[in-house]
Amino acid sequence: MNEIVISFDESGAATFVLDSDTTPLTALGKSTIERASHVCPVNRFKRLAFLALRLAFGDTGAVADWTRRWSGPWQAEMVEGPRLGPYATRAEALDAERDWIRANRGL
Repeated sequence: MNEIVISFDESGAATFVLDSDTTPLTALGKSTIERASHVCPVNRFKRLAFLALRLAFGDTGAVADWTRRWSGPWQAEMVEGPRLGPYATRAEALDAERDWIRANRGL
């Protein structure tokens, strides 16, 4: 389990990194989710297949779960930020993504 960091603004709105540990928090009220990055394979052909499958089947379900288990290397392409990686595993890319968000977006 990763450390959960939650930031609150003056109106009481919470901001946090959405992952498997924090997903239940979205059920507590109205949620707005903004993508911070795209974590995908470094290999051009795997990346194209990954993106095509995600476009066709979405980010949840059996196909998305299968693509998450592909062998690396992986990278995190930050929205309005750098490309991080390559990393040997998807988990390492997700950790780097989370660390970058906390360091650069105040979470």
